[in-house]
Amino acid sequence: MTERYNDFAVDTAVDWLENADHGKFDVCNKNITDTDGWFNLYTRDRKSLGKIKSRSLSTREELPSAGNGLKRYELRFGSNFSESPKDVMEQVIVESDNRSRFTVINAGYWLYSFRSTKTGTRVFTEDEKQQIKTVAENVLKKIDARDTTFFKQAYAEWTEQPDYFHWKSWIAAEAKSGKIIANLYETLSKGKLSPWKFSGVNAFTPVGRTGFECSSVYYSFSVNSEGKSRNFIVQIGIDRDLYLDKSAEWKFFSLWFWEKKEKKK
Repeated sequence: MTERYNDFAVDTAVDWLENADHGKFDVCNKNITDTDGWFNLYTRDRKSLGKIKSRSLSTREELPSAGNGLKRYELRFGSNFSESPKDVMEQVIVESDNRSRFTVINAGYWLYSFRSTKTGTRVFTEDEKQQIKTVAENVLKKIDARDTTFFKQAYAEWTEQPDYFHWKSWIAAEAKSGKIIANLYETLSKGKLSPWKFSGVNAFTPVGRTGFECSSVYYSFSVNSEGKSRNFIVQIGIDRDLYLDKSAEWKFFSLWFWEKKEKKK
């Protein structure tokens, strides 16, 4: 049993978590507000983590008031589970009158090892590297063909996925405007292009959602016009959500590019 803290908001959240520990999701469902389907994801999370081994309150932060006599809190617990190789942060956002009413607005699990500003990286297998590069090379072909439809469709498909990291707004904006890809096409049209040069690949779990991985593949290229050469880097974002699908494949989800300025000596 998790320690109680003589704090209504915290203790009711602990009770709610313990119902989830015992698989009583029907009970948990009675005290939630769910407008974007987070509870289904939470349920999958909880089942995959196994039995609770330890849990302790890390932070209790009051968020902007929800009104109607209620206060909103973000609670974070440092926890350990039987099926997780690393410590987990449990995050619960609750609204409460601190007397008798409480509602869980959102809850989720995050790997502590990725909660810092440092990127959580891992070593790729050669097969994974090749899978990622194959996806990136296909994206380059779409760029060479000036295929705008491919990118709009890919962005649109991504916005239908769970929004773990609040990226959906800017991806949706790019799907609508196509500004980045349009700027890239314009840049490519300004001179003679060099071949794409592979510059590296990495993978990471941003912020720390269990089972979700991103990869960034980098290529360099140059545009030569009127005897002058400008050097650029294109970053192709690729991800896969093993959390929802254990056999998920890598897919394109973002594109960035920038000019590489030479350092002054």
